[in-house]
Amino acid sequence: MSSMEDVANFIASDRTKGKIMYSDKHNDRYKIFNSTTYFDDTPTILKGVERLIFLTGHITASASELLINCMRPYRDVIIIGEKTNGKPFGMYVFDYDNTVLSPVSFESFNANDVSSSSEGLMPTILAQENLKNDFGDLGETCLKTAISFIFGKGVEFSQYKHTSAGRELYHGKDIFGIL
Repeated sequence: MSSMEDVANFIASDRTKGKIMYSDKHNDRYKIFNSTTYFDDTPTILKGVERLIFLTGHITASASELLINCMRPYRDVIIIGEKTNGKPFGMYVFDYDNTVLSPVSFESFNANDVSSSSEGLMPTILAQENLKNDFGDLGETCLKTAISFIFGKGVEFSQYKHTSAGRELYHGKDIFGIL
């Protein structure tokens, strides 16, 4: 998680310093192990930026979902792509009788006490991920859709609003900009 925390600190706004990034919560039997991670005083590289756009696919999971989820209380978050995998859980690794066990041990929550959901994060703008294109190829569907969205180039998309549980509440169609 340290890489995710580094990225979160770099892209968080200056007003998040010292605030909750995420909390790991165990079941009632092990709640003594619950922990909270806070944003540090790393200077943001995105001064004045309020909206973050994340490109996702169906295999986006775990730390990537946590990064998106922990930005939601502090920034306008747009997700472009496919619904994510849905892995808000963490594990500890145990050696037992020459076997390595890693049972699901806790669930992670953002500052608003919302988990990223085991059902995955719903995209704001649906776009099918295309893994055949090279990284940064402007023809890749998610990247092309993001650029169109940023510059208002007639992006048609399904709008999702998220409840406090992070689940889809509303479907609709809208057109942004004019081609």
